[in-house]
Amino acid sequence: MRIILLLYFLSVNFVFFGQENISLLLKSKTLHNDSIQISNSYENYRFYLVNNSIVKKNQEASYTYNNLNLGELYKFDLYNPLQAKLFYKDQNSIIILDNKLSEIKKINFNYFNPLINVEEFSSANENNIWVYDGISMRLKKYNFINDSFDNINIPIEGEIKSLKGNSNYCWLLTDNHLYKFNYTGSLIYKIEINQIESFNFYKNYLIFQSKNNLILINEIDKTLKKIIHPKLFIKDFFVIDETLYIYDEDFLNQFQIKIN
Repeated sequence: MRIILLLYFLSVNFVFFGQENISLLLKSKTLHNDSIQISNSYENYRFYLVNNSIVKKNQEASYTYNNLNLGELYKFDLYNPLQAKLFYKDQNSIIILDNKLSEIKKINFNYFNPLINVEEFSSANENNIWVYDGISMRLKKYNFINDSFDNINIPIEGEIKSLKGNSNYCWLLTDNHLYKFNYTGSLIYKIEINQIESFNFYKNYLIFQSKNNLILINEIDKTLKKIIHPKLFIKDFFVIDETLYIYDEDFLNQFQIKIN
């Protein structure tokens, strides 16, 4: 019943419920430049996206990875900082990097038989990644050590907007539905949903972006709360620890999330 309520409230102009909305405390507002922090401290290192390169550095050392032959970096995944994953969509390729940003594995899906056209990807459990194949329109789980696909082959409806995963779960957002699977590929729920452009994790919550609005959903009790923030044109957002980062047209805004 809670899933049905969630479906209803998401589908009808985002009617929010819960005792209070979520407030944000502005920590900093800086001009957007070519260097974007994409991960917080890991063993005193931080990760940055600098133009089309990934940089990992602290006060003593710095490592950089770029690959001009693969073109534009479409997406990066730092769920496991010891195995950074980079997706070059135009070349249908994913690169796995070690803790010094050296290549562990280069996966070119153009050479697979049958051909796989990766439209989205995400980390899964150890040595696995989730990929959405635009040819078969199915979600697949690939083991990049064994070069093999698990027996997971799930048909998906609608245009893919975002795919995110961790060791236990995978969330896939389309223009019409939100899917959640466990690590074996079993469907946990499929919710009808619309007007959502992207989402990110925060603890036991999902944060959805709908135009310039952010909505926090508690996955445990299925309640929704609106995140109150200054008027911004949201180009992108992500969460690191307790900090919400919002990119608008010219600035990177850092907010502390306050949940009562």
